[in-house]
Amino acid sequence: MEPEYVVTVKRWPAFLLGVLLIVLVGLLAAEAFLLAGLSSADGGLLAAFALIVVGSVAVIALAGWSMLRLITVIRHPPRLTAQGMRLWLIPASAYVFVPWSQITAVRATTKGLFVHVDRPDVLVDGDQQQARKISRFARRYHGAPFAYPISNSRAGLDGIDHALRGYTNGHHALQRN
Repeated sequence: MEPEYVVTVKRWPAFLLGVLLIVLVGLLAAEAFLLAGLSSADGGLLAAFALIVVGSVAVIALAGWSMLRLITVIRHPPRLTAQGMRLWLIPASAYVFVPWSQITAVRATTKGLFVHVDRPDVLVDGDQQQARKISRFARRYHGAPFAYPISNSRAGLDGIDHALRGYTNGHHALQRN
C-alpha cells in the first residue's frame, strides 16, 4: 500500500444540518397537529396553513439532501499519492483517480479546497450526460470540478501544501486566495 495524505474535510456543517433537520421535523409535526385541529376553521386559514406545511416539507427535503451530500463528501476526502489524487466527483457520484499530469491547479479559498483538472469530461468515460453535469458543477466553482469544505487553519493548509509539493516533486503547490 503506497503512502497517502488524506485531507481533513469539515464535519461541522453536517452536524449543524442534522440538528436543523431535527428541529424542522419537530416544527412540521406541530404544524400538522395544528392543521388537523383547524378542520372546521375558515377555508382561507386552512389553505394558508396547508401551504406552510408544504413549504416546511420542501425545506426539510432540501436540508436532508444537502446533509446527504455533505456526508458523502466527508466519507470520501481527497487523498494525495505519488501518482495523483483520489477525489469524489459529486456530479457522477464516483470516487475517481486523477493523475498529477491531469491536475492543473489546487487552490484553497475561504469557501474550501478546489481542484482544477484538464478535460474533466474524460473522468466519466465519454458519458455525455455526466460530462454536462460536471461542466455545470465546475461553472459554479470557478472551473473546478472538485470542491471540498476544509478548515482554513494555517496548519491544515500548510499540511496540504507540503503534501502537494512532496508528491509532485515541487510541480504543484497549494494556491491560496
